Order: sequence, then C-alpha cells, then structure tokens
Amino acid sequence: MKIHLMLCIIPLFGTSLSHAQKTLTLATTHWCPYTCDFNGDKHGIVGEIMTSILHAQGINLNIEYYPWSRAIRLANQNKVDGLLTSTLEESPNLIFSTSPIGSYQMCFYSKDTNTWLYKPDLKFGSNKLAIVQDYSYGEPLDSYINEDKNKNLLFMSGEDSSSRLIRMLQIGRSDIIIEDKKVIQWTMIKNNLDTSHIKQVGCLDEQPFFLVVVF
Repeated sequence: MKIHLMLCIIPLFGTSLSHAQKTLTLATTHWCPYTCDFNGDKHGIVGEIMTSILHAQGINLNIEYYPWSRAIRLANQNKVDGLLTSTLEESPNLIFSTSPIGSYQMCFYSKDTNTWLYKPDLKFGSNKLAIVQDYSYGEPLDSYINEDKNKNLLFMSGEDSSSRLIRMLQIGRSDIIIEDKKVIQWTMIKNNLDTSHIKQVGCLDEQPFFLVVVF
C-alpha cells in the first residue's frame, strides 16, 4: 500500500470542524492491515497514520468498527463524521480528500484444482464468485456486479469478511473469491489458515482510496 501524507487532508477537516469540536469520529470496517483493531494492533496502517496527523492538529480521532454496509449507512445518515477509507463509488454523496490517502489491489483466488483465470471479459462459467456487500472492487468487476445476469454472485455481509471468504472457498461454498492481496496475506498469517491449496488467479488494477467526511 502507498500512503500519501498529503497536506490537503488537514484543510478537509479544518474547514469542517467547529472550534469547540476536538474529537472526530470516523466509521470503518475490520480490513487488516489497513484498518483494524486486532490483538493490540490499534487501527492498522491507515488508522495509526491518521491518528498521528490529526493529533498534531489538536484533534482526537475516534475510530468505530462496523460491517462495511452499516459504516456507509451511518455516514450517509450523519451519525458519524465520516469514513476512514472509502472509494468514490462506495459513498458518492460524501466529501472526499482531494488526493487519495492510499491504494489497494483486488485479486481473485480459487482452489488449485480450478482452471479458471481472470480475464477482463469476466466469463465465470459455472463458477460461483463470493463478494462482500457494498464493496467497490474496481472495473470491470463493479460493472459486472451491477449488471449480473448470470446470478453467479454470492453476496456476504457482516464482520470478519476476509477470513469468512477464505472459509467459503475452502469448504466449497464458493469457487472463486476476491479480496485485496495484502488483506488476504494478513488474514492467512494471523489466523494460521492452511491455504496450501489456494492460488491467486489474477488481479484487477490498483485503485485509490480516500478519507471521507459528511460535512
């Protein structure tokens, strides 16, 4: 992941916070190593950096964790001050930092016995693809999800999505999963998962994510 410590992040909050407001509450989801609170790992790479940047400006950062669909809904309802990370497609009604604060890359994974490989035409055949509800994966998958006519998508919501995706693949509930490559690596290592029979079968282009506020 590339973290861009852009000075434009501070004006984003400086013009939004009142003089009396010293705490900013951002919603996110457990998406280690980017954003997470796991066994003492406080808030992941992005959370730690943003906490440090805002602290230098006299602003305390409060990070709350939810399933991703709920985090987006809370931001759209003005029940939190923003989202710690988001893409333009996931929350188009909110205010974004003018430059991305990082990037991610989604990759497909299958069992080693599966011969499917990623191609931009996204022909899955009889394979079932498991995805997380309300995630933006980047093109061409986002368009495919919105136009899914073959109904070969398995939508998942709730907590601990990355390890659950891997489990779905292991037990045969899905034939293919997709997740950021660093998130998959972190999940496999931290949960001591036997992934010897899982292989990467292609990746989408790297995508930016942003800091988002509701003001």
